[in-house]
Amino acid sequence: MRRSIVFGDWDFYWCELRRIFTCAVLIFAAVLSAQAQVISTGAIPDAPDDQTGYFFQLLSVNNNSGTNYPGLRVLVRDLPLDTETNMVRVANAHGLTNLSATITNVPYFDFGPITAGQTVPFQVEFYIANRLTKPSPTYQAIVMPTPSIILPTTILVTNNATRIVDGKFFAEFKSEEGRAYFIEYNSSLTATNGWKVSIPPVRGTGSTVQWSDTGPPRTESVPTSTTQRFYRVVVVPQ
Repeated sequence: MRRSIVFGDWDFYWCELRRIFTCAVLIFAAVLSAQAQVISTGAIPDAPDDQTGYFFQLLSVNNNSGTNYPGLRVLVRDLPLDTETNMVRVANAHGLTNLSATITNVPYFDFGPITAGQTVPFQVEFYIANRLTKPSPTYQAIVMPTPSIILPTTILVTNNATRIVDGKFFAEFKSEEGRAYFIEYNSSLTATNGWKVSIPPVRGTGSTVQWSDTGPPRTESVPTSTTQRFYRVVVVPQ
């Protein structure tokens, strides 16, 4: 069963299925030494987004090296404290990494592959607790293969509502506190494989939670860049 949401010339579908998936491992690859060539950033607005409460910054990474990149890891460095004990948080970071004994818990996101000459736009989402301390982060892009993500045994769950707002796909669904919910997406509903995993997962709160497809780094492209896109929510059992 599926729901179709029409936005302009694009169709978006939410899959309502129940299956069991088997599983495996999260594979990380080694970092290569090459660097991305050009990183450009936009301004961070004075007010947060009304829908999410996050402050957005547009970031673009251009590969003008003449070489195809297997992937990029983009590090978000030099984030300030917005209270005495709380650092500004990158809400859509894929994870945290340590660069040295003194440079720790650096947010990052992965994307790729990236062809020679390609420019990839990213939307970085900052959570600022006091809504005043806007960061001036330093971005560093490292060329490396994109990690392969295969979820452990998962169960599909049903969403409550879906909608399109300003070209972005939003979904809401009920959650259990402490559980991790991953959104998978595909250009074909009938495909038995090829479902891509959006990172980071949504953390259950015990009530309804929301997820949005704003393009990289959550997904490989903005929703309106493809004629159709299918979504499903899977939960990792405790």
